Amino acid sequence: MNEMIRTYKWWSYHGEDNYINSTFGSNSSIIAEDEHEISEHDDMHAMLDDFNTRYNNMNEFAEQCNDDNPNKAARNFFDLLNDAETELYPGCKKISKFQFLVTLLTLKTYYGWIDRSFTKLLKVLKRSIPFSETHPCSFYEAENYMHELGMGCKKIDACLNDYSLYYGKFADYVSCPTCGTSRWQSSKDADNIKSTTLSKKSKNIPNKIFRHFHFIPRLQWLYMCFRTSKEMRWHKEQRCDDGKLRHSVDAFAWKSFDRKHQEFSSETRNVRLGLASDGFNPFGLMCTNNSVWSVVLVPYNLPPWMCMKTPNFIISLIIPGPGQPENDMDVYLQPLIDELNIYGKLWFVHMMLMESPILICMLLYCGQ
Repeated sequence: MNEMIRTYKWWSYHGEDNYINSTFGSNSSIIAEDEHEISEHDDMHAMLDDFNTRYNNMNEFAEQCNDDNPNKAARNFFDLLNDAETELYPGCKKISKFQFLVTLLTLKTYYGWIDRSFTKLLKVLKRSIPFSETHPCSFYEAENYMHELGMGCKKIDACLNDYSLYYGKFADYVSCPTCGTSRWQSSKDADNIKSTTLSKKSKNIPNKIFRHFHFIPRLQWLYMCFRTSKEMRWHKEQRCDDGKLRHSVDAFAWKSFDRKHQEFSSETRNVRLGLASDGFNPFGLMCTNNSVWSVVLVPYNLPPWMCMKTPNFIISLIIPGPGQPENDMDVYLQPLIDELNIYGKLWFVHMMLMESPILICMLLYCGQ
């Protein structure tokens, strides 16, 4: 394989990247990669700083909102903003408490650290560096800390044959209500349990787990930043309506939807979502027959040069392999549909949010 790469002719005039130098080059590529990682953290800090400059009066926001849940979530978010400005320890000017934890979690994901090793590392660092008492000292605490940013996911057990989810009224079942397949990897555990519900002391390993990422916090982020909140209104306030098809807003389906649901279309900030799904090989090997499916939401409010960019995609579900769900895709879409139907309307999601630069409280709808 190495000989093939060394003798490969680089098609530079056809726009091909220099894969050989980037893969087998000197240590400069590693240094550049590290610098790129650092710059990404700086961008994240700048994003949080952008939020911080626009929300300084939490009491005013709390008075304008009647729902306790958004206020609590907002306060938790502002605690993170405060951590982004807090020194890791007294006298540390180079990195904040928030940046330090994000960097460690990024390294854990990138290099495949196990949870136990991450917890041990935090304990060693806590003995070596004068952290505050509120600093996470285990992977579990660090994960919960990051959940305040909406980065957490809900793990839901699924039937091995994709017939049902152990979710909702089936959450405590130990076998599939449709095909009877055991929930656990070892069928002996299910045979020894006479009850059809899950024992609280049971620590069995499920056959299949899929992940659900709540998309409502992601929509809130879009209106909590001055730049993105402006772009989310582009389709009504800034687009050029010259009769040409440049964006989904110019399409017949969009206009027909607006005529049918005039209450929805009257508010510019209401969100239009597109849903897409496709499979990919998590190992990057064509010889491995494994397919993981992701369900992605696309906010069509954004202009065409933004809505189809990867950073603006909202991953809602990750369906595990090794095979594709095929006709059972609707089973895995159930948590997403339930999230869309929070208040009982098919295509409405009600939630409170803040829009910068003015502190306001509004009701947001999502249309599919």
